[in-house]
Amino acid sequence: MNWDDYKISKELQIPESIYRGYEYTDVDCPKCGHKVVRNTTIVLTSYPPQYEYYCQHCDWIGYAYG
Repeated sequence: MNWDDYKISKELQIPESIYRGYEYTDVDCPKCGHKVVRNTTIVLTSYPPQYEYYCQHCDWIGYAYG
């Protein structure tokens, strides 16, 4: 196995949502109604922790617990 084959096989094992840093949710955007995603690369240090939610369609951003 060469390096390119190894790299491709490892990338295919990582789910796309984790690879890009976003998790897909079932939550509707309050602005446009499309589904929002949760940014897993940013966690606010509140107690309990908050996450950034983002609409890829209209660029709406919101923050919420869990």
